[in-house]
Amino acid sequence: VVYGMPKRAKDMNPHLKPMSLKEIKKEIVNFIDQD
Repeated sequence: VVYGMPKRAKDMNPHLKPMSLKEIKKEIVNFIDQD
């Protein structure tokens, strides 16, 4: 789990490829923004 990401993000990126780091960062920003 990256930065205590919600399980949802892990489900979206099950393989966690290096390329998905941008997606993870975007999910973090979106998750915080929603909160």
